[in-house]
Amino acid sequence: MRASYVNKKQKTIYVHVTTHAVARFTERYRLIRGAPVANPKETLIEYFNASTRRTPQTEKERQRLKRYGTDTLFFKFQDFTFVVHDGCIVTVEITAKGKRGLNKL
Repeated sequence: MRASYVNKKQKTIYVHVTTHAVARFTERYRLIRGAPVANPKETLIEYFNASTRRTPQTEKERQRLKRYGTDTLFFKFQDFTFVVHDGCIVTVEITAKGKRGLNKL
């Protein structure tokens, strides 16, 4: 299974999953769900493929886009946001309301 999304031109774009993203997903999945994930890379890819693309709406989201760079895309699924930069999932953030502070642990 490969991580991919469909761009605005309806073309399927495949993305690479970094080891940093898998490590962050494993750590943050345990913090949110309270149990370790069985197959972290496969679960991350499954969640990413089911995610929807987010465009910055609020001022905080626009500031985050400036921090990562304008060629960065954000995809959201349930409590997680996947950050894609240059064709790679570089990190996974918790974006559940009231639980964002868990990103700093």
